[in-house]
Amino acid sequence: MKSRERVLASIERRDFDRIPADGWFRPEFWIKLHDHFNTENNEDILKALGTDIRQVVMDPPKGFEPEKVLTVQNISKDFENFYATVWDEWNIKRKAGSTDEYWHFTHHPLEHVELDEFEFPNIHAQGRFDRASDLVKEFKNEYFISGNGSIGLFEHGWALRGYRNFIRDLYTNQKFIERLLDRLLEWKIEQDKYFADIGVDMIFLSDDLGMQTGLMLSPDIIRKFFIPRYRKWFGELKKKNVFVMFHTDGNVEPIIPDLIDAGIDILNPIQPECMDPIKIKKLYGEKIAFHGTISLQKTLPFGSTSEVKKEVMDRIETLGFDGGLILAPCHTVDQHVPVENVITLYDTIRE
Repeated sequence: MKSRERVLASIERRDFDRIPADGWFRPEFWIKLHDHFNTENNEDILKALGTDIRQVVMDPPKGFEPEKVLTVQNISKDFENFYATVWDEWNIKRKAGSTDEYWHFTHHPLEHVELDEFEFPNIHAQGRFDRASDLVKEFKNEYFISGNGSIGLFEHGWALRGYRNFIRDLYTNQKFIERLLDRLLEWKIEQDKYFADIGVDMIFLSDDLGMQTGLMLSPDIIRKFFIPRYRKWFGELKKKNVFVMFHTDGNVEPIIPDLIDAGIDILNPIQPECMDPIKIKKLYGEKIAFHGTISLQKTLPFGSTSEVKKEVMDRIETLGFDGGLILAPCHTVDQHVPVENVITLYDTIRE
Protein backbone atom coordinates (compact mmCIF):
# COMPACT_ATOMS: atom_id res chain seq x y z
CA MET A 1 0.00 0.00 0.00
CA LYS A 2 1.37 3.42 -0.95
CA SER A 3 1.73 6.02 1.77
CA ARG A 4 -0.98 8.29 0.38
CA GLU A 5 -3.55 5.49 0.27
CA ARG A 6 -2.50 4.33 3.76
CA VAL A 7 -3.16 7.77 5.29
CA LEU A 8 -6.45 8.19 3.43
CA ALA A 9 -7.59 4.73 4.49
CA SER A 10 -6.82 5.43 8.13
CA ILE A 11 -8.58 8.80 8.12
CA GLU A 12 -11.61 7.33 6.35
CA ARG A 13 -11.65 4.15 8.50
CA ARG A 14 -11.02 1.78 5.60
CA ASP A 15 -8.75 -1.27 5.59
CA PHE A 16 -5.04 -0.42 5.73
CA ASP A 17 -1.82 -2.37 6.09
CA ARG A 18 -0.35 -0.48 9.07
CA ILE A 19 -0.80 2.69 11.09
CA PRO A 20 0.49 5.72 9.13
CA ALA A 21 3.49 7.60 10.51
CA ASP A 22 4.56 11.24 10.46
CA GLY A 23 7.04 13.46 12.26
CA TRP A 24 8.71 16.85 12.36
CA PHE A 25 12.33 17.51 13.30
CA ARG A 26 14.23 20.63 14.27
CA PRO A 27 17.42 21.47 12.33
CA GLU A 28 19.62 20.28 15.18
CA PHE A 29 17.95 16.88 15.15
CA TRP A 30 18.25 16.63 11.39
CA ILE A 31 22.03 16.75 11.93
CA LYS A 32 21.76 13.75 14.27
CA LEU A 33 19.71 11.91 11.65
CA HIS A 34 22.29 12.78 8.96
CA ASP A 35 24.99 11.20 11.12
CA HIS A 36 22.91 8.13 11.92
CA PHE A 37 21.96 7.37 8.31
CA ASN A 38 25.23 8.67 6.84
CA THR A 39 23.45 10.98 4.41
CA GLU A 40 22.47 14.65 4.21
CA ASN A 41 19.52 13.89 1.95
CA ASN A 42 16.44 14.50 4.09
CA GLU A 43 14.13 12.64 1.73
CA ASP A 44 16.27 9.50 1.98
CA ILE A 45 15.97 9.72 5.76
CA LEU A 46 12.19 10.10 5.67
CA LYS A 47 11.98 7.05 3.41
CA ALA A 48 14.19 5.07 5.80
CA LEU A 49 12.00 6.05 8.73
CA GLY A 50 8.86 5.16 6.80
CA THR A 51 6.93 8.42 7.24
CA ASP A 52 3.83 8.69 5.07
CA ILE A 53 3.24 12.45 4.86
CA ARG A 54 5.21 15.12 3.03
CA GLN A 55 4.77 18.74 4.02
CA VAL A 56 5.07 21.79 1.79
CA VAL A 57 5.33 25.40 2.94
CA MET A 58 4.73 28.81 1.47
CA ASP A 59 7.95 30.64 0.63
CA PRO A 60 8.68 34.34 0.77
CA PRO A 61 8.15 36.12 -2.55
CA LYS A 62 10.94 36.41 -5.05
CA GLY A 63 13.51 38.97 -4.02
CA PHE A 64 12.70 38.86 -0.32
CA GLU A 65 15.78 38.43 1.85
CA PRO A 66 15.05 36.62 5.13
CA GLU A 67 16.49 38.06 8.30
CA LYS A 68 18.61 35.38 9.96
CA VAL A 69 17.51 34.89 13.53
CA LEU A 70 18.64 31.38 14.39
CA THR A 71 22.36 30.78 13.96
CA VAL A 72 22.32 27.00 14.22
CA GLN A 73 24.61 25.34 11.70
CA ASN A 74 23.22 23.64 8.62
CA ILE A 75 19.72 25.04 8.99
CA SER A 76 17.67 23.63 6.17
CA LYS A 77 16.09 25.76 3.45
CA ASP A 78 12.66 24.60 4.59
CA PHE A 79 13.20 26.03 8.06
CA GLU A 80 14.78 29.24 6.77
CA ASN A 81 11.87 29.99 4.45
CA PHE A 82 9.29 29.03 7.04
CA TYR A 83 10.70 31.42 9.62
CA ALA A 84 11.09 34.21 7.08
CA THR A 85 7.60 33.83 5.67
CA VAL A 86 5.80 33.65 8.97
CA TRP A 87 7.65 36.41 10.75
CA ASP A 88 9.85 38.80 8.82
CA GLU A 89 7.35 39.85 6.17
CA TRP A 90 4.98 40.95 8.91
CA ASN A 91 7.68 43.03 10.61
CA ILE A 92 7.45 40.89 13.74
CA LYS A 93 10.95 40.84 15.20
CA ARG A 94 12.66 38.29 17.38
CA LYS A 95 16.10 37.29 18.54
CA ALA A 96 17.70 33.95 19.22
CA GLY A 97 17.90 32.71 22.79
CA SER A 98 21.04 31.56 24.55
CA THR A 99 21.04 28.13 22.87
CA ASP A 100 20.18 29.40 19.35
CA GLU A 101 17.36 26.85 19.25
CA TYR A 102 14.42 29.11 20.03
CA TRP A 103 13.71 32.82 20.06
CA HIS A 104 12.29 35.74 21.98
CA PHE A 105 9.91 38.27 20.47
CA THR A 106 11.30 41.78 20.47
CA HIS A 107 8.92 43.79 18.26
CA HIS A 108 5.17 43.60 17.66
CA PRO A 109 4.24 46.00 14.86
CA LEU A 110 0.68 46.71 15.99
CA GLU A 111 2.04 48.11 19.22
CA HIS A 112 3.45 50.96 17.12
CA VAL A 113 1.22 51.24 14.04
CA GLU A 114 -2.55 51.56 13.74
CA LEU A 115 -4.27 48.61 12.08
CA ASP A 116 -5.57 50.77 9.22
CA GLU A 117 -2.00 51.86 8.47
CA PHE A 118 -0.50 48.37 8.64
CA GLU A 119 0.14 46.73 5.28
CA PHE A 120 -0.35 42.98 5.15
CA PRO A 121 2.09 41.03 2.95
CA ASN A 122 0.92 40.48 -0.60
CA ILE A 123 -0.33 36.91 -0.66
CA HIS A 124 -0.41 36.99 -4.46
CA ALA A 125 3.28 37.93 -4.83
CA GLN A 126 5.25 35.87 -7.35
CA GLY A 127 7.21 32.88 -6.19
CA ARG A 128 5.37 32.03 -3.00
CA PHE A 129 4.12 28.62 -4.10
CA ASP A 130 6.55 27.69 -6.89
CA ARG A 131 8.64 25.30 -4.80
CA ALA A 132 5.58 23.89 -3.04
CA SER A 133 3.95 23.21 -6.41
CA ASP A 134 7.04 21.38 -7.66
CA LEU A 135 7.17 19.24 -4.51
CA VAL A 136 3.50 18.34 -4.79
CA LYS A 137 4.08 17.16 -8.35
CA GLU A 138 7.09 15.15 -7.21
CA PHE A 139 5.43 13.43 -4.23
CA LYS A 140 1.71 13.35 -4.98
CA ASN A 141 1.61 9.89 -6.51
CA GLU A 142 3.31 8.30 -3.49
CA TYR A 143 2.68 10.42 -0.40
CA PHE A 144 -0.10 12.21 1.41
CA ILE A 145 0.67 15.94 1.03
CA SER A 146 0.14 18.49 3.80
CA GLY A 147 0.17 22.23 3.11
CA ASN A 148 1.50 24.09 6.13
CA GLY A 149 -0.95 26.91 6.74
CA SER A 150 1.16 27.92 9.72
CA ILE A 151 0.00 29.86 12.76
CA GLY A 152 -3.66 30.62 13.27
CA LEU A 153 -5.69 33.61 14.33
CA PHE A 154 -4.85 33.62 18.04
CA GLU A 155 -1.09 33.10 17.67
CA HIS A 156 -0.75 35.47 14.76
CA GLY A 157 -2.91 38.07 16.44
CA TRP A 158 -0.83 38.26 19.59
CA ALA A 159 2.42 38.08 17.62
CA LEU A 160 1.33 41.22 15.76
CA ARG A 161 -0.10 43.03 18.77
CA GLY A 162 1.96 41.67 21.68
CA TYR A 163 0.58 38.97 23.97
CA ARG A 164 -0.35 41.20 26.90
CA ASN A 165 -1.97 43.82 24.70
CA PHE A 166 -3.87 41.21 22.69
CA ILE A 167 -5.30 39.55 25.80
CA ARG A 168 -6.33 42.93 27.18
CA ASP A 169 -7.92 43.85 23.83
CA LEU A 170 -10.09 40.73 23.95
CA TYR A 171 -11.88 42.31 26.90
CA THR A 172 -11.49 46.08 26.44
CA ASN A 173 -11.02 46.70 22.71
CA GLN A 174 -13.23 44.12 21.05
CA LYS A 175 -14.00 46.10 17.90
CA PHE A 176 -10.27 46.24 17.18
CA ILE A 177 -9.97 42.48 17.77
CA GLU A 178 -12.86 41.78 15.39
CA ARG A 179 -11.25 43.86 12.63
CA LEU A 180 -7.81 42.35 13.13
CA LEU A 181 -9.09 38.77 13.16
CA ASP A 182 -11.26 39.35 10.10
CA ARG A 183 -8.30 40.70 8.12
CA LEU A 184 -6.11 37.80 9.21
CA LEU A 185 -8.87 35.32 8.34
CA GLU A 186 -9.24 36.71 4.84
CA TRP A 187 -5.47 36.51 4.27
CA LYS A 188 -5.18 32.95 5.58
CA ILE A 189 -8.12 31.68 3.53
CA GLU A 190 -6.43 33.01 0.41
CA GLN A 191 -3.15 31.38 1.43
CA ASP A 192 -4.73 27.99 1.96
CA LYS A 193 -6.71 28.18 -1.28
CA TYR A 194 -3.36 28.39 -3.07
CA PHE A 195 -2.27 25.21 -1.30
CA ALA A 196 -5.49 23.48 -2.30
CA ASP A 197 -5.15 24.59 -5.91
CA ILE A 198 -1.66 23.11 -6.25
CA GLY A 199 -3.00 19.74 -5.08
CA VAL A 200 -2.31 19.19 -1.39
CA ASP A 201 -4.46 16.64 0.42
CA MET A 202 -4.62 18.46 3.75
CA ILE A 203 -4.12 21.90 5.29
CA PHE A 204 -2.23 21.94 8.59
CA LEU A 205 -3.23 24.82 10.88
CA SER A 206 -1.76 25.70 14.26
CA ASP A 207 -3.32 27.79 17.01
CA ASP A 208 -2.01 26.98 20.49
CA LEU A 209 -4.98 27.59 22.76
CA GLY A 210 -3.97 25.25 25.57
CA MET A 211 -1.52 25.10 28.45
CA GLN A 212 -0.45 22.00 30.32
CA THR A 213 -3.46 22.13 32.63
CA GLY A 214 -6.12 23.99 30.66
CA LEU A 215 -7.01 26.67 28.16
CA MET A 216 -5.16 29.98 27.80
CA LEU A 217 -8.47 31.75 27.26
CA SER A 218 -11.93 31.16 28.65
CA PRO A 219 -14.15 28.89 26.53
CA ASP A 220 -16.58 31.80 26.15
CA ILE A 221 -13.89 34.04 24.63
CA ILE A 222 -12.76 31.26 22.29
CA ARG A 223 -16.34 30.62 21.21
CA LYS A 224 -17.04 34.30 20.67
CA PHE A 225 -13.97 35.34 18.68
CA PHE A 226 -12.37 32.22 17.22
CA ILE A 227 -14.80 29.34 16.68
CA PRO A 228 -17.07 31.26 14.23
CA ARG A 229 -14.03 32.29 12.21
CA TYR A 230 -12.63 28.76 12.29
CA ARG A 231 -15.98 27.56 10.97
CA LYS A 232 -15.80 29.99 8.06
CA TRP A 233 -12.12 29.19 7.42
CA PHE A 234 -12.54 25.41 7.48
CA GLY A 235 -15.74 25.64 5.48
CA GLU A 236 -13.92 27.40 2.66
CA LEU A 237 -11.28 24.66 2.68
CA LYS A 238 -13.89 21.90 2.58
CA LYS A 239 -15.19 23.47 -0.62
CA LYS A 240 -11.71 22.75 -2.00
CA ASN A 241 -11.95 19.07 -0.95
CA VAL A 242 -9.00 19.09 1.42
CA PHE A 243 -8.77 17.72 4.94
CA VAL A 244 -8.18 20.09 7.86
CA MET A 245 -5.71 19.16 10.60
CA PHE A 246 -5.73 21.46 13.62
CA HIS A 247 -2.80 21.68 16.02
CA THR A 248 -3.28 22.97 19.53
CA ASP A 249 -1.03 21.92 22.38
CA GLY A 250 -2.01 21.25 25.96
CA ASN A 251 -5.31 20.42 27.58
CA VAL A 252 -8.06 21.66 25.27
CA GLU A 253 -10.79 19.17 26.22
CA PRO A 254 -13.52 21.80 26.80
CA ILE A 255 -13.40 23.04 23.20
CA ILE A 256 -12.85 19.80 21.27
CA PRO A 257 -16.60 19.59 20.47
CA ASP A 258 -16.44 23.19 19.22
CA LEU A 259 -13.48 22.40 16.95
CA ILE A 260 -15.30 19.37 15.58
CA ASP A 261 -18.38 21.48 14.95
CA ALA A 262 -16.19 24.05 13.17
CA GLY A 263 -15.05 21.34 10.76
CA ILE A 264 -11.69 19.84 11.73
CA ASP A 265 -10.94 16.35 10.40
CA ILE A 266 -7.78 15.62 12.41
CA LEU A 267 -6.68 16.87 15.84
CA ASN A 268 -3.01 17.14 16.83
CA PRO A 269 -1.20 16.35 19.09
CA ILE A 270 -3.28 14.85 21.97
CA GLN A 271 -0.47 15.26 24.53
CA PRO A 272 -0.70 12.30 26.93
CA GLU A 273 0.61 14.45 29.80
CA CYS A 274 -2.34 16.81 29.32
CA MET A 275 -5.24 14.67 28.10
CA ASP A 276 -6.00 10.96 28.29
CA PRO A 277 -5.76 9.69 24.69
CA ILE A 278 -8.04 6.74 25.42
CA LYS A 279 -10.73 9.01 26.83
CA ILE A 280 -10.46 11.36 23.84
CA LYS A 281 -10.68 8.40 21.48
CA LYS A 282 -13.83 7.08 23.19
CA LEU A 283 -15.50 10.50 23.15
CA TYR A 284 -14.57 11.72 19.67
CA GLY A 285 -12.95 8.87 17.74
CA GLU A 286 -15.98 8.34 15.52
CA LYS A 287 -15.99 11.99 14.44
CA ILE A 288 -12.32 12.90 13.89
CA ALA A 289 -8.92 11.30 13.45
CA PHE A 290 -5.90 11.89 15.67
CA HIS A 291 -2.30 12.80 14.83
CA GLY A 292 0.61 12.59 17.27
CA THR A 293 0.01 11.06 20.76
CA ILE A 294 3.64 9.94 21.34
CA SER A 295 5.05 11.72 24.39
CA LEU A 296 7.72 14.30 23.66
CA GLN A 297 7.88 15.41 27.29
CA LYS A 298 8.67 12.06 28.87
CA THR A 299 8.97 8.94 26.75
CA LEU A 300 10.97 10.12 23.74
CA PRO A 301 13.52 12.32 25.56
CA PHE A 302 13.84 10.31 28.79
CA GLY A 303 12.50 6.81 28.17
CA SER A 304 14.37 3.68 27.12
CA THR A 305 13.93 2.15 23.69
CA SER A 306 11.75 -0.55 25.26
CA GLU A 307 9.54 2.13 26.80
CA VAL A 308 9.24 3.85 23.44
CA LYS A 309 8.23 0.59 21.81
CA LYS A 310 5.66 -0.10 24.54
CA GLU A 311 4.06 3.33 24.11
CA VAL A 312 3.81 2.88 20.34
CA MET A 313 2.19 -0.54 20.77
CA ASP A 314 -0.21 0.82 23.38
CA ARG A 315 -1.31 3.62 21.04
CA ILE A 316 -1.89 1.22 18.16
CA GLU A 317 -3.91 -1.13 20.37
CA THR A 318 -6.03 1.51 22.13
CA LEU A 319 -6.34 4.27 19.50
CA GLY A 320 -5.57 2.81 16.10
CA PHE A 321 -7.40 -0.50 16.07
CA ASP A 322 -10.14 0.85 13.81
CA GLY A 323 -8.18 3.57 12.01
CA GLY A 324 -8.37 7.26 12.64
CA LEU A 325 -4.77 7.52 13.84
CA ILE A 326 -1.52 8.91 12.42
CA LEU A 327 1.30 8.22 14.86
CA ALA A 328 3.95 10.89 15.41
CA PRO A 329 5.81 12.64 18.21
CA CYS A 330 3.59 15.25 19.86
CA HIS A 331 5.67 18.11 18.48
CA THR A 332 8.92 18.91 16.67
CA VAL A 333 11.75 16.64 17.85
CA ASP A 334 14.80 18.54 19.09
CA GLN A 335 18.40 17.64 19.82
CA HIS A 336 17.65 16.52 23.40
CA VAL A 337 15.89 13.38 22.17
CA PRO A 338 18.14 10.31 21.68
CA VAL A 339 18.19 9.37 18.03
CA GLU A 340 17.83 5.71 19.03
CA ASN A 341 14.41 6.43 20.52
CA VAL A 342 13.20 8.03 17.31
CA ILE A 343 14.48 5.11 15.24
CA THR A 344 12.69 2.74 17.62
CA LEU A 345 9.46 4.72 17.23
CA TYR A 346 9.37 4.32 13.46
CA ASP A 347 10.76 0.77 13.44
CA THR A 348 7.97 -0.29 15.78
CA ILE A 349 5.28 1.32 13.61
CA ARG A 350 6.57 -0.49 10.52
CA GLU A 351 6.88 -3.80 12.33
